[in-house]
Amino acid sequence: PPQASHHVLPPGPGLPPLAPSMAFAAAAVMGARRGGGRPGARGPLTMRYSHDSGLTGLNVATGISTCACSALLCAGIGAVVSSFTDVRSVLVQEYDERVNEWKNSERDRFEGAWLQVSAAWNASLATLDADMADGVLNQTKAMKVSEADDRSFHDAEAGDGLLSYSPLKFQSSFKFASYYPKDGVWEGFSLPPRTEAQAVIIELAMRSRNGTMSRFALNPLPLAYDETVHEGTPAPERKCRSEQGGTWMNRQCHLVKRLNAICVQVYHDEAGAWHLHSKIAPPLPDHIPVPSFQRHTFGCDVASDWHPAEYSTDRCWGPQHGQGDCLAQQAEDQIIHVTVRSARDPFIRAGELVGSNLDFGMSKVTQRAYGFTMLVLGVCLGLVPVVRLYLACRPTIRSKWADSDDDTRKFSYGDEDGLSNIGAATAGVYGHTPA
Repeated sequence: PPQASHHVLPPGPGLPPLAPSMAFAAAAVMGARRGGGRPGARGPLTMRYSHDSGLTGLNVATGISTCACSALLCAGIGAVVSSFTDVRSVLVQEYDERVNEWKNSERDRFEGAWLQVSAAWNASLATLDADMADGVLNQTKAMKVSEADDRSFHDAEAGDGLLSYSPLKFQSSFKFASYYPKDGVWEGFSLPPRTEAQAVIIELAMRSRNGTMSRFALNPLPLAYDETVHEGTPAPERKCRSEQGGTWMNRQCHLVKRLNAICVQVYHDEAGAWHLHSKIAPPLPDHIPVPSFQRHTFGCDVASDWHPAEYSTDRCWGPQHGQGDCLAQQAEDQIIHVTVRSARDPFIRAGELVGSNLDFGMSKVTQRAYGFTMLVLGVCLGLVPVVRLYLACRPTIRSKWADSDDDTRKFSYGDEDGLSNIGAATAGVYGHTPA
């Protein structure tokens, strides 16, 4: 082709006359790639979008999804792994063995026993028809057989695999005069502490079918006493009355504890004699004082650490409760129920195996079903943070691809020396050699 460039453009050092316009166009293109300050440019828009307040909800949702995903995955894996041990089958088998033993022999042996209970207490809390002996009031009653149903199980499998049985226990009750002030005069009236309170001594006499006689007595149990407890904060006076059920006196929270029931478990030896059956007491720190009546562990309920005495907080104590149901309770006598159970009772065995909730747990099939369900839900929730992570990294990936394409065209939009490359290329087109 003709060398038109030599006739149109005069030779000379530097760029030809058209080079400045070419450089300006290249600078405009580079500015557009970088955003160029335009409102709709990609670079500034990306920065404003990442800091936009509208993303706060999405970020919160992503965080919640991540936490829920982790919890579900851990719980699902734990449930699946636990299903291989099949703890429920082992517990159910041990419980059913006790039920069969109870049905075959232990229930009949316990039913054939004869029981008598005696209560001795201080005269100040005497009731009618009590006999005076050595300054202490005594009352003796024969215990009666009761076949009332026990507390129902809260089993995860609704009792699947658990054998049924007929409960049996001996019961009696004693009535004591009310410990409330007479004529409702509360001024200056208060109950003594536990160590000085009126107490009752329960003695049991038990005879087996072969005529073997057994006797055992419990340590004195306070009927009702005052106890000072740590008050809640803030507003200790209000919390003492509403939450703790106590009375606020002398800047302290006072609770009244009353004895409701006594339950003991017994076992028989080879000779036919009956004895109190103690459990292993749970360890307690040395600095925590334990009353003598709570050191025994031959009770019937694991929820009370096998203590034979059952106490409750009297929320009707105090002049502020002298109306409604509390007014009726203040006028009633204090009734204490005494129960004797066999140590071979299936109900007691259930408490030994699974605790106070009486739940034998889920079967391996149920555990795997729950485990896989939680795993699927965890994976689904895990897609939310994965998608968000991908969207956050996509601009960086696109930028790297764009830089790679620019390098193939021998122009780097992120390079400040791009204009010199343009000048060199332009000079080559018009026949000039860069200096």
